[in-house]
Amino acid sequence: MKRLAAFVLIALAACGCSFTPPPTPHYYMLNPGKPASMKALRPAGESATASVSFVDVAAPFASDGFVYRISDGKWETDAYNQFVVSPADMMTSILRNWTRDSGLYGDVAMPGAGGKQDYLIDCDLTELYGDFQNPTQPEAVMTIEAQVFHNTKDGRVLLLRKTFTERQPVAARTPEALITAWNDALRIELNQLLRAIGSSDH
Repeated sequence: MKRLAAFVLIALAACGCSFTPPPTPHYYMLNPGKPASMKALRPAGESATASVSFVDVAAPFASDGFVYRISDGKWETDAYNQFVVSPADMMTSILRNWTRDSGLYGDVAMPGAGGKQDYLIDCDLTELYGDFQNPTQPEAVMTIEAQVFHNTKDGRVLLLRKTFTERQPVAARTPEALITAWNDALRIELNQLLRAIGSSDH
């Protein structure tokens, strides 16, 4: 079966309508905004440093085109609504910026940076799709699996391992609405992740 040519076609296909796809792709970026300050969660008197690993994205969701789940076992990739950069590059940049801007650590290094930071944040994006199994109640789905390590004089110690999953309603059948819902999911998960790190035993 021919892949969906555009986001809106999903809704129209459900009612038997036809749709002419846009002539050129449309490009989008995730932008969850800025984090709240988490300096209060930083260990007292400590200016700990951290590095953020490159975010690995599960193969079904690693392409630039939006991914939709249509029914059990049926998925579609949208060639006309895409991320402007790969999900892996995009998520790595967002995770590093959020960790840095939160103030949880004194400094946050780029992925692969030299030196030995006190903490290592390692995340995988295992789900990123629009769920249209129920055409009247579409959802944006995002799952992040995180591991945080503490580099001690005795070696690397696992500080936190946790999975964060969000399903946010998509308000309208447009790619912009899907992006908004993904941003809401990402904002929630990043806040949960950083608070979980700050609340763990440093």
